[in-house]
Amino acid sequence: MSSSHLPWSYDRVGGPDNPSYIPTIVTRAVGKMNFQMRMINTLYYIYFKLAWIYYSEWPADKLLKENFGPDVPYINDIVYNTSMVFVNGHFSLDGPRPLVPNMVEIGRVHIKPPRPLPKDILKFIEDSPN
Repeated sequence: MSSSHLPWSYDRVGGPDNPSYIPTIVTRAVGKMNFQMRMINTLYYIYFKLAWIYYSEWPADKLLKENFGPDVPYINDIVYNTSMVFVNGHFSLDGPRPLVPNMVEIGRVHIKPPRPLPKDILKFIEDSPN
């Protein structure tokens, strides 16, 4: 699995997940949080957990049962068998957070290598005195 630091990722691999000091993806509160920021962060955390269950977990389980029969295990029994989570983030941008060994930050893998500058812009840069 690869994603950003999402509230439901930690449960899958037994990682610590405490909204009082670990920012959610929405609040992006890096560093020290005051009481108000912690409350907002906690409310977002609860919202995301409930939204995940309602909009993803239950529909996915229903879809599994429809396509593979009623004897298929509950979706969480399958999901909690996750061996490793690759997190598309990095502590330098997302702030430090506790991670278990099977939760690895691979950092911004979606960024493509830069294309060469157009020749006119490159010439302008190279000819500039600074």
